[in-house]
Amino acid sequence: MNVFVIGATGFVGGALARHLIKSGNAVTGLARTDDAAATLHAQGITPIAGDLDARRPDAVAAALRADAVVYAAQPGPEQETGAVQDLTRALAGTGKALLFLSGSGVLLQRTGGACGAPTSSPSTTPSRPSPWPSTARPPRTRSWPPPVPECAPWSSAPA
Repeated sequence: MNVFVIGATGFVGGALARHLIKSGNAVTGLARTDDAAATLHAQGITPIAGDLDARRPDAVAAALRADAVVYAAQPGPEQETGAVQDLTRALAGTGKALLFLSGSGVLLQRTGGACGAPTSSPSTTPSRPSPWPSTARPPRTRSWPPPVPECAPWSSAPA
């Protein structure tokens, strides 16, 4: 299988890309710089020059050439939203898988940290809407574990 990894120079994406190589897959990885490209090449990963900003079309084109795409990058929320929207639009109807990896940091993006700060009440702190409402996800999208519900109100009462 030919897998394109966006974030192959990072911790999680890099580990996954190396595992895919060891498992006999062909792996390409997005490289923003010549140094990143050299690092990927040394690991047996074919570098694709591009980024999630001005050279995003290069990343989308590479995604279309792959059998599957892994998104393991950690840019800012606005940059990530645009990149993922472009990828899902491009891959729609192709039958190709797009695996979006994320971490616990996303739990604080929705309210700018209000869910993690006991001094704030989610019922009084405005929350930013998620850029990916469930209705906008491609039909084969799966979440695991199930999405975390909105933060419960903080209570000082003993449990």
